[in-house]
Amino acid sequence: IDYEDILISALITIAPARVVLHSPGPAYLTAHTVATLQAVFRDQVAECPGCRFCLGMDEAGR
Repeated sequence: IDYEDILISALITIAPARVVLHSPGPAYLTAHTVATLQAVFRDQVAECPGCRFCLGMDEAGR
């Protein structure tokens, strides 16, 4: 089992009302994982529009 399998299993278990992919999150997730999250959670998946944490991560180069 790899990180992405654990992530998807955990999200299915807790059944969140919303899943937000924070930057640089999508860069660390494969396209397959993002597609799986979108298939499972449908309209509940959103990419962060740029919160203060994401902007800080981008500036730090992480």
